[in-house]
Amino acid sequence: MLNTGAGQAHLSAFSPDGKTLAIGSLNASIRLWNVATRQEVAAFVGHSSYIDCVAFAPDGRTLASVSYDKTLRIWRAPSFEEIAAAETDRLRSLQP
Repeated sequence: MLNTGAGQAHLSAFSPDGKTLAIGSLNASIRLWNVATRQEVAAFVGHSSYIDCVAFAPDGRTLASVSYDKTLRIWRAPSFEEIAAAETDRLRSLQP
């Protein structure tokens, strides 16, 4: 696991253009990193348990996250504010 300085990284996903890396941590935070500069560009929280999955939409402007708190959250660029959230007992991953 990668230590990002804000908790251990649990998983990651690249944006479609490969310029941004989203890292979900065991401390329930999600951080975005500029791949070229290796600098953190955004950090946000909303989940109350560690992140199980993150995925960018094909446009690269929307990020979805799933947590062990059984919520799905949708974040939108450029601010990556939360634009939607849903709770479910069945949701565990964004993967098919």
